[in-house]
Amino acid sequence: MLSINYNSASRNAVNQVGNAQTGIAKAMNALSTGNRINSAADDVAGSAMASRMQVQSNSLDTAVTNANMGVNLIQTMDGAMKETEELLQRMTKLTEMSKNDAYSTQDRDMMDQEFGALSNELDRNAQSANYNGISLINNAGNTAASALFDKDISKGITFTAGNDQLTFKVTSTSPLQPAPKTAAEAVTAATAAVTATTAAKAAADAAATASPSDAALAKAKTAADTAATAATAAKAVADTAAASATAAKTDPTKAAKAATDFNKALDALATPTSKDITVDFGTKALSANDIVGAINKSLKAAGANANATINSEGHLKIDSNDRVDGAKFTKSTITDIAGTAAAATGLGAGTATDGKTGFGDIVINVGSSGNAYDNIFLKTVDLSSEGLGLKGASLTNSTDLDKTLSTLKAALDTVTEQRSHLGASQKRLTFASDNLQNVKNNTDASLSSIEDTDYAATTMQLAKEKVLNSASQAMLGQSNQMQSEVTQLLK
Repeated sequence: MLSINYNSASRNAVNQVGNAQTGIAKAMNALSTGNRINSAADDVAGSAMASRMQVQSNSLDTAVTNANMGVNLIQTMDGAMKETEELLQRMTKLTEMSKNDAYSTQDRDMMDQEFGALSNELDRNAQSANYNGISLINNAGNTAASALFDKDISKGITFTAGNDQLTFKVTSTSPLQPAPKTAAEAVTAATAAVTATTAAKAAADAAATASPSDAALAKAKTAADTAATAATAAKAVADTAAASATAAKTDPTKAAKAATDFNKALDALATPTSKDITVDFGTKALSANDIVGAINKSLKAAGANANATINSEGHLKIDSNDRVDGAKFTKSTITDIAGTAAAATGLGAGTATDGKTGFGDIVINVGSSGNAYDNIFLKTVDLSSEGLGLKGASLTNSTDLDKTLSTLKAALDTVTEQRSHLGASQKRLTFASDNLQNVKNNTDASLSSIEDTDYAATTMQLAKEKVLNSASQAMLGQSNQMQSEVTQLLK
């Protein structure tokens, strides 16, 4: 229809010109910025994905940096420990020389002077070794329980029917979670524990009574009785703490006692986990490695977090791996060392040392997911003369030389073990860094495919939009001429 009020052809041409110019602007924006997505409207889903992947890429980049810094820290620690190892080796040599009666008292005095100077250097090295202000080798490290046997078994043992069994108990104590913040909360927790253990005791008693010959039920009854007794005792300690807290409110001088009683209540409410270990060696000859293997097999079977090793003097040592930190574990012990093998004819007598608080691991974060698996823990260690048990050691007293030599060998074992741990951690960090870099590269490639401009396709689109723009403008001119034809009809 020919009319003058509305020109549909012209309007369509105007729309096409606008669309072409919008296309030109979008193509030129993508070409000038290098980004296909310059606003959320360009690609809603792609914009959201690109944003998340950019965050992941940044996190991975930081994780790679953290891993590399961890490697640098380990190298610094290892260098300091190598120096400590050399000092200990020289001190060991001096001690062994002092045991030789061919040296005079004056000679021993001069050796002792060097020994003392080296001991002071141990302290200086431990205090001065740091990375970016972080102390490295003067912090408590192994704070878990241990047991050391006093016989050299490096050549193996022939076990007989009279010395073929070792028994001991590995115990770790976890604090109550969530931890009570006041004595009143401790009483509430203790009351709940008494209620629960009393009910469990009643159920276990009933089951054991119904089946008196069932050994498993009898054992469960004993465990339930022990738990109920412990809960009742903890309730009494918590009540004492509550009374002390009440007294401290009116008498400030009793605040210290209230704090002590509250800590006792927390200890009483802690949950001990004990593993009874029994190792049957059999009546046969076993090498030192076989003995360690048999003990570790029993530890693993019982689910105990501990391991057996042979130290540099050939003595058996059992270490708990549950170090005391006050948060996850409040106590760590190896007790009840017995059995026919724990004797002079077997492994020797075992001496246990309870775990002590104080360690603080160095944490290297190498992930982007925010979970515990992203953390690599570097064990700290105290390599000062006091931490190694050499504080006050001297070569002037010949009766103490064997003890000093034994302490030095134990110190060398500590350094060697720590360097091995750091070496393994460095290798792990290197693999982690390589893996993180690989993941980052793939993430960046994926991000590029989502948000980066494809210049070949975009320049082709720009050329198309320019042609359409020119054609639309030409057609707009033609359509505008259509209304002038009305005047030809009116002549």
